[in-house]
Amino acid sequence: MKILLVNNTSIHFPALKELLEKDHVVTSVHIEELKSEMATSHDVVVLSGGSKYEVSDSPEMFEEQFKIFKSGKPVFGVCLGFQAICHAFGEKVEKLGFEVEGIIEVQKTKNDPLLKGLKKSFKAYEGHSWGVKKINGELITLAQSKHCVEMVKHPKLPVYGTQFHPEVHQELDGLKVLENFLKKYSA
Repeated sequence: MKILLVNNTSIHFPALKELLEKDHVVTSVHIEELKSEMATSHDVVVLSGGSKYEVSDSPEMFEEQFKIFKSGKPVFGVCLGFQAICHAFGEKVEKLGFEVEGIIEVQKTKNDPLLKGLKKSFKAYEGHSWGVKKINGELITLAQSKHCVEMVKHPKLPVYGTQFHPEVHQELDGLKVLENFLKKYSA
């Protein structure tokens, strides 16, 4: 599988890249160099988390990603990538007022192929201070925690996002979600 990996400046980017490179051909591109046309020569697009930009403060930095979301190309967004997906489809991404850091308990709210093999409650790692408290538009909430929405999908487009980091603490259940995405869209 050919993966376009967008580096949104996360400290966890190297772990995500290394994880994906185990079984796939990965082309990584920095957020500032991304052009939406790059996605056409790849099977899927994966968006890392980030720390340099916030989608609510700098939406112009994410315009190329927004185009990819609406193109029909399978997309998986992690943390800031999740927030970019939510913002692109009209959801409110806001500062939570506290930092969420560490292993959290996530509750499935709907069944989905990406959650296959996971219990109703599962553990994942996250580190963020921005989030989406409630989905009000066209996206579908698949999982949440006591802090915020943890996973969404678009009802018609192959676009998924997780607020948690599946690439960190790979022994946790969050990794299964990314593996299920890659399996679902493998050629």
